[in-house]
Amino acid sequence: MGELDRAPAVWQGSATYLLSGTWDEIPPPDVGFALAPDMGAERGLAELDQRHRVVFNGIVEPGYGIQLSGIYFFGSGERYATTYGGDLRRQGLNPSNRLRPDGTLVSRNSFVGDPIHRVDLRIQRRFALGGRARIDGLLEVFNLFDRANYGNWVTDESNANYGSQTQISPLPILRGCCSWASESRFERL
Repeated sequence: MGELDRAPAVWQGSATYLLSGTWDEIPPPDVGFALAPDMGAERGLAELDQRHRVVFNGIVEPGYGIQLSGIYFFGSGERYATTYGGDLRRQGLNPSNRLRPDGTLVSRNSFVGDPIHRVDLRIQRRFALGGRARIDGLLEVFNLFDRANYGNWVTDESNANYGSQTQISPLPILRGCCSWASESRFERL
């Protein structure tokens, strides 16, 4: 059995931050006169606007052919379209469903979901098979800490479940595999 040489740890990492804002406007129908704001021409923060996003990732090679890598993702809550839950104007148009029975309007895209946090991890090990052949084994875990990251919400104010989650991210996913490689040299005759 041969001795293992341990090289000093080699690492790299990066961090990114994004501050953004997305606005949009629903065009009004061309009827020749001004309409109520909920029927169009109201500019505001767009659906799925996400103000802050942060990503950290890193790779470290502690030696023995092992490589560890990971990523942390944070996204502030996204905006979702909100409605009253009934078409009081009898228009059949989703943007017009913001009128409440008392005459007030539900604020446009005013519901903001919970922030998203996710940690993914990967462990890889390279094994020499002799000559130029090698095999790599790897193990990956997605959503390592099993944090609930909701993707859909009940956003109709008249619904008894208003503000509750309707879809959740999957449980942590564990994946493993291996790959084989061999290098060959070809010489010209």
